Amino acid sequence: RGSDTIDPAVGLSELPAIGEEFEPGQPVCRVHAAREGDWQAAEARVLGAITWADEPCHQRPVILDRVG
Repeated sequence: RGSDTIDPAVGLSELPAIGEEFEPGQPVCRVHAAREGDWQAAEARVLGAITWADEPCHQRPVILDRVG
């Protein structure tokens, strides 16, 4: 949302591609945070945003349709 503030003290790197396979125990991404509670909140949001499945997902095309 436009009213949300961005905290530059918290960030993510080494993010996976859509459909990337993971082995049990493999890190999903790296969380960078200045404070203990910040990385814990980021971890919860990242894990809540991921859907785990036994079958690979299919990435949607970037362009869905053309107008005009």
